[in-house]
Amino acid sequence: MQVAALAEGLAQLRLSGLVTEGGEGHLVEIEIGDAAGHDDVVLHLHVAAGTTGAELAALVARRVKRAGIDVTLTPSNETTASLWIDRASFVNVRLGGGLKANLSCVEGAPSLVEILPPQSIKKSCEAFMTASTAIVTNGRPPLRGSISLRAALEPKIDSAAAATALWEAGQKEWQSERPGSKAWRPIKPVEGGILTGFSCRLSGSGDWRLEVTL
Repeated sequence: MQVAALAEGLAQLRLSGLVTEGGEGHLVEIEIGDAAGHDDVVLHLHVAAGTTGAELAALVARRVKRAGIDVTLTPSNETTASLWIDRASFVNVRLGGGLKANLSCVEGAPSLVEILPPQSIKKSCEAFMTASTAIVTNGRPPLRGSISLRAALEPKIDSAAAATALWEAGQKEWQSERPGSKAWRPIKPVEGGILTGFSCRLSGSGDWRLEVTL
């Protein structure tokens, strides 16, 4: 059975680290779509060296609230904070330079994941994908589990090659596909059941772009 895409849902964008590369500053991109009819938030910001993930999250939260989108900011420490975005339709991030993002679809699987190569800090990275799973049987509690994958990505690849790398890395545990060749879509576990939540992150200091559509 193929699981339907959410089209909207609760997304968690967790920002951490601090800008340590890019000279005296570094350009970051954060874009958030809203399924409730508000305007999308598009932030392309040149932030100073030393800027932390928590500082960036606080700024993004203010801009998102100004646009009318329902968001909750939860700081963890001096450098880390989460944005909880209700009824998100997509979240796109390009960080790097020492800043990091962990993006979760809290209530189910995404409909598309696309990775675009770095532009100003051209360094390799590893893509990590993890999903919570459940096997649901009538009259019994769900049987919970998890699956994960890791894919090494070189800076010269394109989106199609990145999608292929995710598909190949997940073949043992994930049923997935590559819609339009440039994106990757997780469908369900190979061993059966459904995906009940999903997280992804890109390691390294390169300014790779991660696009997730709910």
